[in-house]
Amino acid sequence: MKVVLVSLMLLLVAFIAIDCSPISEEENKDEDNELEEISRDYLNWKSEQPEDSDTSFEKFIESSSTKIEQMSLNDNKYTVYVRTGDRKYAGTNAKVRIQLFGSKGESSERTLNTWRDDFKKGKTDTFHFYDRDVGEILKIRIGHDNKGVSPGWFLDRVTVNDAGRNKNYVFNCYQWLSSGDKNRQVSKELRAS
Repeated sequence: MKVVLVSLMLLLVAFIAIDCSPISEEENKDEDNELEEISRDYLNWKSEQPEDSDTSFEKFIESSSTKIEQMSLNDNKYTVYVRTGDRKYAGTNAKVRIQLFGSKGESSERTLNTWRDDFKKGKTDTFHFYDRDVGEILKIRIGHDNKGVSPGWFLDRVTVNDAGRNKNYVFNCYQWLSSGDKNRQVSKELRAS
């Protein structure tokens, strides 16, 4: 496997050396966006792996290649915007997960994680992922693992953009997701408003 990766890297270096044409600012921006998306995907993948497993980038590429080969034409891109409340102690350090439910079925459960410090008081975090087309999104389930220094979280709302339909779905919450709160819920099902 390492021999294949090294060969691919050498091929890439040779290709770059041959293609010395200047890149436009737009092409450079697209390349930066792709690198950011790969980084996000890697961190999401890494956070979903068991603690004692191999989480090297090579293992991620190997696993991603298999997933890419298995992707169907029905896969859809979703962008999720998560707004944390603007109140004292609203942020969380816990791992946040989301699942979409629609008229055609449900997505897999996804961990929402980036290389940044996510879910801070008053901030909106953005996440991208591909999953099966669930149809019109009817509800979501969002919650956290209740771990970390400060797991309690005040969730304002979630907006999901369905790229295939070019449509936004808004899910208002305005509640604490905390085992210490009177509801003692760390996850919640929210219907589209």
